[in-house]
Amino acid sequence: MRRQLRHLALACGLLAAGQLPAQPTDWLARAERDWSDLPATAQDQPIPQDRGILVRQVAPGVHMVTDGLYQALFAVTKAGVVVIDAPPSIGKRLGQAIAETTSLPVTTVIYTHSHIDHIGAADQFPASVNRIASAETNAKLARLADPARPVPTRVVTGRRNSLRIGDMEFRLDQPGAFHEPGNLIVHLPAARVLMMVDIVYPGWVPFTNLGMAEDVQGFIDAHDVLLGYDFDVFVGGHLSRPGTREDVVVARRYVDDLIAAARKGQREVDFMGVARETGFANRWLLVKTWMDRVADVCTRDMLAKWEGKLGGAAVSTPGHCWIMQEHLNINGLPGPPAKPGG
Repeated sequence: MRRQLRHLALACGLLAAGQLPAQPTDWLARAERDWSDLPATAQDQPIPQDRGILVRQVAPGVHMVTDGLYQALFAVTKAGVVVIDAPPSIGKRLGQAIAETTSLPVTTVIYTHSHIDHIGAADQFPASVNRIASAETNAKLARLADPARPVPTRVVTGRRNSLRIGDMEFRLDQPGAFHEPGNLIVHLPAARVLMMVDIVYPGWVPFTNLGMAEDVQGFIDAHDVLLGYDFDVFVGGHLSRPGTREDVVVARRYVDDLIAAARKGQREVDFMGVARETGFANRWLLVKTWMDRVADVCTRDMLAKWEGKLGGAAVSTPGHCWIMQEHLNINGLPGPPAKPGG
């Protein structure tokens, strides 16, 4: 299984062989333990092997489909079925799951963002369906001209948008570039379901390098924005189980600790001390060595707190530490809000 998942990650461009950040000496052994002894919070109902997907109703009329790695959502309204994302790993099994749940047709497909791993099977639905996305996602898909990701037929441009489809309200908000520009938060207020992809991974630490976020500060800020919504069920787009509000709270704590651990590493690792070892001639060697050691300090402190509490901690935390210390190096953190009248 580990070999299969690694091959899948390499095929998707999720790992760069030979380019992993420096790890503590016992990192590989600790990563192996993550696979063999996942914490309870990361475990879930097994995926039925005969189907390859698991379909569960997360709220009245609202269903989540997962293959164990990716998730999609569909809501059955009186006017038809609304689909949110269509990952290619689930493929046409998504349409089959819908057909097994209701005789109503799919009328609307909502794209949370442009990435092919989340909407690369959207072409399975008829050309007549209404496809909704942000202006940024629309522009990117138009430029890519990928038949698997048909361009939207409707674009939402406001920071907050409310659509009524049949008997359900869908709020499509774009408060910031949390994962990529134009990513949407999808909120079904009556069902108390919230979906935001590639930010929170219930029961697990984030995927490699903070989910490959294009804006690290946006990734950080997203957690507080999500907690500003009223919801019981959270769908993050990855892994098996749906999440809860508490999962988002825990993810926020992990990020807070990550920032603190990276800052501590920057204080503890002496740049000039590293320079005395490497010399100044090869500047990239000097800077890279210092950054690797900062990330190692961060990783040590993070694993002392989080290993055994969230899935994949030993696998992904070293990369998170490297990305966070680099973010602090080049961007810093926002200052406190300005005082009124100040």
